Amino acid sequence: MIVSKSDVYNTLTELIVVSEEDGYVYIFNFATGKEFETNETGKEILDLCHNRQVIEIAEILAKNHGMDQDIVLKDVKLFIEEALKETLVKKVEKNE
Repeated sequence: MIVSKSDVYNTLTELIVVSEEDGYVYIFNFATGKEFETNETGKEILDLCHNRQVIEIAEILAKNHGMDQDIVLKDVKLFIEEALKETLVKKVEKNE
């Protein structure tokens, strides 16, 4: 699925549990029985996926980390694409 900068996503918090150990973030999805490994930035993206547009998430991360917004936007889109595959986030449809 192609992620647009204007798309809005929500983390499926009712289906996942997050744990951190030695600088790694592990996310277990109860619905799929799979574990997903990411880093602190991935966790930040998931934490920010609550009725925000992808571009808003990128703006926040770029500001917080002093990075170029366009580069961050590309990374956020890629991460959300992966999170969709792993059923960690859900796209919010306009009529929801």
